[in-house]
Amino acid sequence: MIYDKIKIILVSVNQPIAIVMSEVFLRRLTPSLTPFARKMQDYRVLSIHRPIDELGPMLQDLQPSGLITEWLPKKTDQLLNLKLEVPTIVVATDRIIPDVLSADVDDWAVGREAALTFAQTGFKSLACLGNATPLL
Repeated sequence: MIYDKIKIILVSVNQPIAIVMSEVFLRRLTPSLTPFARKMQDYRVLSIHRPIDELGPMLQDLQPSGLITEWLPKKTDQLLNLKLEVPTIVVATDRIIPDVLSADVDDWAVGREAALTFAQTGFKSLACLGNATPLL
């Protein structure tokens, strides 16, 4: 009986975590995953730009122990409608999604702090280049 419980725990720990996101956002996320990779946690990265009829079967076959994805209009809802029944984190959103953990960065605060830091070091002309995310 105890052996069965230990076996179940080991199986769930050894299952990979699925990361479904764009290449751009994956570059932002990767540094924070490094400590977990040292603990022998495997990740499977899938492009969020794949059609949902490809992602669904791939995720079902993978049977991940968790899902990390980014918020994109329509695509995130499609992923959540797959009902994988695993802990799920949606990043890059401040939306409240039932039964899902969501996380975001206050881009305005980060930009303000960066601008203040540059101004304090003597820079007089600042520019910001970035990619826009639709507010749908």
